Amino acid sequence: MKASVKGLAIVTLAVLVAGCEPGGSNNSSGSTYEISGEVTTVTLTGRGGNVTLTASDSGSVRVIEDLRYSDSEPETSHNVTGSTLNLVDNGCGNDNCYVNYEIELPRRTMVKIQTDGGDITGRGLGADTTVTTAGGDIDLQYANSADLVDVTSAGGNVMIKVPSGPYDVDASTDGGERAVSVQAVAGSVHKIRARSGGGDVTVAS
Repeated sequence: MKASVKGLAIVTLAVLVAGCEPGGSNNSSGSTYEISGEVTTVTLTGRGGNVTLTASDSGSVRVIEDLRYSDSEPETSHNVTGSTLNLVDNGCGNDNCYVNYEIELPRRTMVKIQTDGGDITGRGLGADTTVTTAGGDIDLQYANSADLVDVTSAGGNVMIKVPSGPYDVDASTDGGERAVSVQAVAGSVHKIRARSGGGDVTVAS
């Protein structure tokens, strides 16, 4: 079944909140949309905003974009190719803008995220996840064991929480503390790769 986009609400607000946002990004606007039909993978290419993933037994994907900017509103795009939803923050031509994403998705949906900064948070996940951020924290919790959790932060903390069971774990940090409390079994079908360039790395169940 071909996926389609349904606009639940398109909200355009120019709200001045002087002095509240970093980098002078004082204005905000946003949009919300739902993807009907089958989506097996969500990809996101972001710049500096936070990303929140909430997985459940629902059958559709719902996205909330929270745009923050100083002068020009950042441009975003979303499209479905096959069964993959692609989300992109195209920026605004300068550094005074970013987009926060809230994504509700079915538990078995795979996720691939690459962002220049911002925190990545996930709850109730249950499928393969690849996350790379240039500076934010990564905090992912899984309701079901995924075959692959592969996450990297250039400088933030990394927290992975998974159900009990054996995992093939490769966890490392260049500057923080490393803590692994899951059952580590080399060659397990469930693989966790967690790395940070400067923060703490924790893998727990």
